[in-house]
Amino acid sequence: MAEAAENLNEQEIESSGANLELVQNEPENLQSYIAKEYADHKNTEGFRHDILTMVSGGKYRAVLAEIEAFREEKNRKMPFFEVKSSRYFRYIIQLIEAIEEHKSIPNFDQLPAGQQKKVHEQVFGYFDELNNTLKRVEKVIHDLKVQDVRSTIWVLKTFSVCVAVILVASALVEAYTYLGNPFSVVLHHFEDIFFNTN
Repeated sequence: MAEAAENLNEQEIESSGANLELVQNEPENLQSYIAKEYADHKNTEGFRHDILTMVSGGKYRAVLAEIEAFREEKNRKMPFFEVKSSRYFRYIIQLIEAIEEHKSIPNFDQLPAGQQKKVHEQVFGYFDELNNTLKRVEKVIHDLKVQDVRSTIWVLKTFSVCVAVILVASALVEAYTYLGNPFSVVLHHFEDIFFNTN
């Protein structure tokens, strides 16, 4: 009897170990992966954060519409945005479609755990690449804003120089109007000071 109990305990331990191994090999959910990988990233705010959240929630059609609206808005506001970012947006759309394709495999739950894990790892790889590509789009936006600020500063400097030139020219015109030729007046004044010793 004691021997049977020992065998039963050994079988329970083996089966619980197998269950533990199954739990460890169980593929991770995309939402939990995002929560784990990107929760502490304070810089994933705004557009990138919205896109990643929508993709993780499986809202693929909505996210593509959101991307297109964002792209059109930036194209209107930033003249060179389309030129510098079009390849990134093409790649973003390809990544989202790849994630959608992998997440909608028919009878996915019936696949062996190893294949499920492999598919999930591929999805996570696409997701990380999506995050990196969205960062590149953010960099394009940042660079264009910096370029715009530099252009504004250059315009302001040019405007300041033009105003200064106009003021100097106005002062000279005023001097000619009231004093005649100011240079000859100043010259006569110096002549009076240095050569007339009265």
